[in-house]
Amino acid sequence: AARMLLRRPSGPRSFVWSLAGGVVVEPLAVHDLSFLLSVAATGGLLGAAPALRRAAEGRGGLGKLLLPTVGATLAATLACAPVLLGVGPELPLLGIAANVMAAPFGELIALPTCFAHALLGFWPAAEQGAAAVASGALAVVRGIALSASASPAAALSLPSPTAGQLAALALAVLACLEAPAFRRRLAVAALLVVVGLELVARREGAPEGVLRVTVLDVGQGDSLVVDLPDGRLM
Repeated sequence: AARMLLRRPSGPRSFVWSLAGGVVVEPLAVHDLSFLLSVAATGGLLGAAPALRRAAEGRGGLGKLLLPTVGATLAATLACAPVLLGVGPELPLLGIAANVMAAPFGELIALPTCFAHALLGFWPAAEQGAAAVASGALAVVRGIALSASASPAAALSLPSPTAGQLAALALAVLACLEAPAFRRRLAVAALLVVVGLELVARREGAPEGVLRVTVLDVGQGDSLVVDLPDGRLM
């Protein structure tokens, strides 16, 4: 549409308009986990794309081949981190390495052979061959994912982000988008705020060397949290 209107296409602007259209069609999408992860991952990729292109230009060989995949996976994972920590206490670490290993099988083998399978209905033997190759590649991808998730070092345990941390993160993102001249200083300041809030939260929740009982009203009953002097929790 931008090209038809003789305007210069903008990735971030197109991204925002597509999100707006999706929310208009389905307002509850903002509460859907898959939608939020897609938004975060795409935003991370758009934000990291210029830096990845510059980094890849000065490299050759294996580095030029791996850098885009590793960088894109890292950008998407970091962007999705707040959403992931909001629904669970762990952040996947081996997913970055697993994605690098699985990407060739999924993108270079499974994807084209799945398309070929859909177009080869007139040639049963070729259609079956494409299906066999595609399913084999997808089985490899699944095996890599299962192996990575089963490893003891697969995830990093972190607390869920607080409202203040999410607000600081949102301010940092806005600073990077709207204030290029000051974005580095503002992003660093927001990061320091996030770290500071995390340290305060950990200090407030640390054991005090005494027995502490906290009564929580959970709406349909009472919840008792007992902090034992040695740091254990009941």
